[in-house]
Amino acid sequence: MKTKVQQYVDGVGGVRMWGFCPAMDLMDAVPGGGDANAPVNILSLMAGDISSCLKTMAQMRRHAAVRPVNLYMVEKHPEVLARHILLLAIFFDDDLGPRECRHILESQCPSILTM
Repeated sequence: MKTKVQQYVDGVGGVRMWGFCPAMDLMDAVPGGGDANAPVNILSLMAGDISSCLKTMAQMRRHAAVRPVNLYMVEKHPEVLARHILLLAIFFDDDLGPRECRHILESQCPSILTM
């Protein structure tokens, strides 16, 4: 017998193309101790949404100590991984201006702009 949460997830669909929470800066969860030059490793397991990773990269200059960040994303469905790659290509495209990039990201990933 399935729980109500499992029934809900089955009703939503098999492939999640967005997350269930607003985007957050993942560097806020990193403790300040340790080596200041050591890279920060962040693992995202089947989140279905890349908005937190994009928000973390967009707000890197906000942090006092700039440390290298390694983001690892694991997804079960290739459709979600393809969407992540597409959004990262848009994010890092130098030919797009900030306004065009923001417009595309807002339409494809609306939770990135929530606080």
